[in-house]
Amino acid sequence: MVLADMDEAQRSKLALVPMIGPFFWPVMLWIPGAAGAGAALWAAFCSKSSKTAEQVLTISSEAFLIAIFSMTCFQLPIYSRWRLLVEGDLGTAPWIHRCAGFVEGLVLLLRGTALKHLFQSGVAKELQVEVSRKFSLAHLLTYQLLGGALYVWPFGTKYATGMIPASLTLLTSGIATDYWMRLGNLPAKERIGWHVGSGVAALLGMGMAVVLHDPTRYIPRSKNKTDL
Repeated sequence: MVLADMDEAQRSKLALVPMIGPFFWPVMLWIPGAAGAGAALWAAFCSKSSKTAEQVLTISSEAFLIAIFSMTCFQLPIYSRWRLLVEGDLGTAPWIHRCAGFVEGLVLLLRGTALKHLFQSGVAKELQVEVSRKFSLAHLLTYQLLGGALYVWPFGTKYATGMIPASLTLLTSGIATDYWMRLGNLPAKERIGWHVGSGVAALLGMGMAVVLHDPTRYIPRSKNKTDL
């Protein structure tokens, strides 16, 4: 039986974990959203130096990204808890979630170089090319990773609302990364190349999700310890 076609009674009978766990929205939207809003308020009103609207938006986007990846990377070490509390049975194997957690940790590490800019008196007037390329690589990895989410939520689980966090992550990554690339004086052709490459990576992620997603797959709770 296909997971997406099951009603709540059928899911309960099979002891399925709900697709949306009790901490899904706090982890995937409310906390990152609050971080982004708080960063925007700090940049606009509390920073020692005045900032343009674009800089405020960039700082807010980075705060959102750092907050969400700081939590989603825990899929790698504690997937069993993640499944019970955040994302339940989506038709994806545990190893896929763990790989996602690894990539999210890598993205967090790459984007972490932005922290010094978020807490300085003002966003730097110029950024080293190497640092800009780190953001660009993180952006590409983000698109490849979340391309799968753009398939799984609306088409695999048929719960399109679950795609909201992924869509916001893609948006904020694009906004922040483009600013860092321009601040690093990357040539226009290279900037376009990174954006096009990220789009291709997203399509690749969607294609991988089509192949790997199994709408009939679920893990009974009684088998948590052995299957997770």
